[in-house]
Amino acid sequence: MLGLVEQKKGGMANTSKSNKKQAIKKNHQLKTKSNFKPIKGPKTLGGYFKFDTFGTTLKKEIIGGLTTFLALVYILSVNPAILQGAPSIDGSQGNMNYFGIFLSTAITAFFTTFIMGLVANVPIVLTPTMGMNTLFTYSIAQQGIGFEGAMLAIIFANILFTIVTVTPIKETVLKALPRSLTLGFTLSIGFFIAYVGLQQIGLFSLTNGLPIASLSKLKDTYPMVLLGLGTLGLMLLFHFKKVPGGIAISLLVGFALVLIIANVVPRDSQWVGQGGSFAGANFRDGFTWEYDWSGWTWNIKTGWRAFGDSKIWLSPVFYISILLVTLMAFFDGVSAMGTLTHQLDRPNPQQLIKKELTIDATCGILNGCIGTSTIGGTIESSTGIQQGARTGFAAIVASLMFLVAIPLYPIFKMIPTFITGAACVYIGLLISGVITQIEWKKPEFAFAVVMTIIMAMTTYTLINGVAFGIITYTFVMLVTKKVKQMSLLMWPLSLLMIIYFVALAFVQV
Repeated sequence: MLGLVEQKKGGMANTSKSNKKQAIKKNHQLKTKSNFKPIKGPKTLGGYFKFDTFGTTLKKEIIGGLTTFLALVYILSVNPAILQGAPSIDGSQGNMNYFGIFLSTAITAFFTTFIMGLVANVPIVLTPTMGMNTLFTYSIAQQGIGFEGAMLAIIFANILFTIVTVTPIKETVLKALPRSLTLGFTLSIGFFIAYVGLQQIGLFSLTNGLPIASLSKLKDTYPMVLLGLGTLGLMLLFHFKKVPGGIAISLLVGFALVLIIANVVPRDSQWVGQGGSFAGANFRDGFTWEYDWSGWTWNIKTGWRAFGDSKIWLSPVFYISILLVTLMAFFDGVSAMGTLTHQLDRPNPQQLIKKELTIDATCGILNGCIGTSTIGGTIESSTGIQQGARTGFAAIVASLMFLVAIPLYPIFKMIPTFITGAACVYIGLLISGVITQIEWKKPEFAFAVVMTIIMAMTTYTLINGVAFGIITYTFVMLVTKKVKQMSLLMWPLSLLMIIYFVALAFVQV
């Protein structure tokens, strides 16, 4: 009996030891599992952005994102330089605030690019685009409705752009406007941007009579003209040598020369003294890091206060602006997103392009809300793709760099317009490359495109050029008996453009 009890006690002791060992082992396993449960660092990123699936690495994505940012950083100085020419509808309040434009440009570039990278998982960077900024200032704001009317036009245009993108209307619009005609509109934008750039460089100035423009007094402007053209020449050199970030490097070189001249030439010089073209880069009397936050809020508040201004709602410019911004944003988006997406060689590219366009359109509403021109997919994103970027992580890297650039605003502000004007000319020349794709042998396109360019340049308004181009195309198709080849949508569109010119005649400012 005692033996049985002792045996039982021994068995219980052994069982207790065994259970204790198992408990310790189980606890150790749980700790081990908990230590390895979260996958930290690049593995998490690689899993979400599918690095392995798309054959890329964290290093390639970072380099690609930085490369794209360097190729696009010029927009932070060029966009404010153009949009600051947009007046308020109330002439006594002056033009848009420079810092406000800069900050809104950086914020929208960050936010929209971040969303593109996170949701669509593509290395495409979105920023306010060249063409849309000149449209904002010269074709909308300066035509009597101010930057407030331009902001509202951007909001409504992007709402319309979103509707077109997510509905079958997209296919109808694509089929309605012939490719050569839309390329003609793009060509006129390229010419116009280059035209504005040459004016900013100081090569010529506008006049009130004929000729419309004349050469500037080169004895007074030659330092600016030489530096501007030299910067442009450097950009072209880097372009043909295929140097990544050529625009940024050229602007940096041009700006460095400006700094040297501004701080070496005597202070009483006409170029360095108060009001001179180099004055902003002269810091011999000190340099301060100033940020005009009130100017940013002024841009936004002034824009929203004008929502009920009847002068905007009664202007035909406002409604044609909405239509034109919608069409240009749509066709630019289809072209840019299509080109970049096909470079990525993704499966189901059409579905991906639709997602990209939807992000482009919906996020573009933000631009109108906080006071900058509408965004678009940038062809400069291809520089990052060439460096190996394949996923949205590269876009997120680029987006964060726009935030990093905000504290550097005082440096961006010091870059004079004759240097940023070189970037305008360069971008204009690149855009004008579509000239070879237009069907010039067909009179309906040749006449329409030429009239578009002439009217845009002479009236200094892209809207007038596009409107006249559409009317010309429809008329030539009618007299050459090619009406059956023309989309039915062109008839109401042409009628709308005629109504625009008639209405403009009665409310012209």
